[in-house]
Amino acid sequence: MKRKILLLLGLILIPNMTFAKSIEENSLQKLTETTKYYKTVTKNDGISNISSNGNNNSTQTYEISKDEYDKADLITNGLNGSGTTETTYKKLTTTIFSNNSKYRYMTELVWKTMPSVRSYDVIAIGHLSNVTYYSSRYFSQYYCKTDGECRTLTTYYPQNYSTGIGATFKVPDGNLSTLKQTLYFDVSKNTAGTINYQAAYGDYAHSTQTVSLSQAQNYSVTTSGIVFNNSVVNYFDNISPAVATWNGSW
Repeated sequence: MKRKILLLLGLILIPNMTFAKSIEENSLQKLTETTKYYKTVTKNDGISNISSNGNNNSTQTYEISKDEYDKADLITNGLNGSGTTETTYKKLTTTIFSNNSKYRYMTELVWKTMPSVRSYDVIAIGHLSNVTYYSSRYFSQYYCKTDGECRTLTTYYPQNYSTGIGATFKVPDGNLSTLKQTLYFDVSKNTAGTINYQAAYGDYAHSTQTVSLSQAQNYSVTTSGIVFNNSVVNYFDNISPAVATWNGSW
């Protein structure tokens, strides 16, 4: 009898859980999406002393085509000694959803090749002044190790600005086969008038050397993306934001 009761409860609860999930999914409608692809080359000059305005690594990031990204060799050289070079590939996607009477801005960074430096990184979304943060701020970091173990981390350090929101987090160590970070939040109107144009400026900054949490938090978020203070700007790579735009009456 006890087994029959448990089975009956399971049949009742499972549809309710599925229905609750479908409500959340159905409330979101994708309006627009932009994806950018990047290639970052970091050269180590072998100098052990780090200058006050940067580090001993020379880093350049290039925006590349999807075709080049897809064809990129997955094998890269790590920064393990003098004169070594590391090439990494990643893509950034920014999306605007309608979410009932509000809108949701989301950006997601996917690594194709894993970086050798794992310190504190920043992901952020800038927005126009005619909207403001409303609710549902969420960050996650999903990764899989080469042995098949997968985890989702949600620990982060948020920073709010009038023109954007950022999240600072520790990149996981180990031999990884998959790594992606996601940030989203809902916005409401910040004006009494009609809004006919929206833009979400997704951005990501990877630390090219070990930095402290306080150093990684030394930034602001604008429609230019992540803007670091001059004292730490050279500790991070620099990519162009992936900007999603939408025209419509709100």
